[in-house]
Amino acid sequence: MSDMSLGLPFWLRSYMCCRLTASQMSLPIYQLIKLTVHQLRRSLLFIARKSEK
Repeated sequence: MSDMSLGLPFWLRSYMCCRLTASQMSLPIYQLIKLTVHQLRRSLLFIARKSEK
């Protein structure tokens, strides 16, 4: 027997809740990764230029 609160089975409500949470979290995580990659590229370019001298 499933919990039919809001007319939806429990597993479906759990799935929807998890999907919403994941989508809300994915944007800041994506921005953080993008910023980190940008910083790493700048650091690598700086090191490469320094080693050429």
